[in-house]
Amino acid sequence: MILNIFLHLINIYANSMFKRENHDKTKEEQTSLEDILKKYPSFMLGKAGCHDCVVAFQALSSNLNAFMYFPKEVYARLNDEIFRTKVPHQITNYPQIFLNGEYIGDDKALAKMVEKMNGYVHDTKPNTKSNNPAK
Repeated sequence: MILNIFLHLINIYANSMFKRENHDKTKEEQTSLEDILKKYPSFMLGKAGCHDCVVAFQALSSNLNAFMYFPKEVYARLNDEIFRTKVPHQITNYPQIFLNGEYIGDDKALAKMVEKMNGYVHDTKPNTKSNNPAK
């Protein structure tokens, strides 16, 4: 009898936790890009198991105090809105990065931005023409 009461209480507790979890998840899924940018101007949208997402998050979070990570699996609406409004040609690369409220792009765009800031701009085509008029 005591065992049945104990199991019943565990069942009630588990059901209440499941409902709370689902409620919180629904709330997270309804978060818009505008709402996120107001709260967290620097953030990254990533996906589970993405190596580039892990590397980018480690680099950014070590250099920025208020940097957030949002998994696309939980923030489906945010994911859809970013790819609908910000990403050219609807290419689904991850991570998608925002810094100080500005859309940067994926990790490759971030790397190019850092290179430009540090003065390491590399042309994709080698300069084959000579600027020397004597030749």
